[in-house]
Amino acid sequence: MLTAERDDTDKLSTYVADARRMGIEVLPPNVNDSKLDFHVQESNDGNNAVRFGLCAVKNVGEGAVIEILRARSEHGSFNNLDDFCTHVDLRKVGKRALDSLVKVGALDMFEERNKLLGSIEQLVGASSAIHKAKEVGQISMFDILPEDVGTEKIDLVDDVDDFSPKQLRKWEKDLVGVYISDHPLLANIAQIEDIITAYSIDLSDMDGKIVTLAGTIATFEYTLLRKVIQWLLSL
Repeated sequence: MLTAERDDTDKLSTYVADARRMGIEVLPPNVNDSKLDFHVQESNDGNNAVRFGLCAVKNVGEGAVIEILRARSEHGSFNNLDDFCTHVDLRKVGKRALDSLVKVGALDMFEERNKLLGSIEQLVGASSAIHKAKEVGQISMFDILPEDVGTEKIDLVDDVDDFSPKQLRKWEKDLVGVYISDHPLLANIAQIEDIITAYSIDLSDMDGKIVTLAGTIATFEYTLLRKVIQWLLSL
């Protein structure tokens, strides 16, 4: 069901919330573990969990995912960032898709997101140089020894600010439709569930009914707020 609704963020967020309420762990996108779509895998505690598919990430097309899966199928899980750039042709993935994958944490096992985002050009450039050399026959996969793959060669940008948890949550919400690493309401979820009477996905069937919802304010329009204040003052 999650796979069928991967492009409908409202339904997707509801299904993810339902899974979490039932005690089913929902794991984030990960270039070493994710497939094209959602799938069930064993979590660290031995229970079944649902892993996000890479195609559920906005701006990441099937072509980009197929290239990542091809490299992983042929060479195994990626040991580090250099291994990833060596075996995945990032020209086929694209900067925009790579940017989105980094923002939702799909490469968190390699490095912090701020350093990765500041180094997108370097990552794509390094991968492009390797794969161009392969194409013209300057190097082959046999020239890349295991000890080479196991060491980091790509110099990442270090002089970058850390991103706040709020910024990371916003990227996750924007790009996959749900909060993955954390949720602003999670600390109070038990109290919230005792109060609410409906979820956003149910509203179309509840026309005319009084409901209690819980949510967060993502943005607000100051001009509208000013008009509301002026209207209230005029009463």
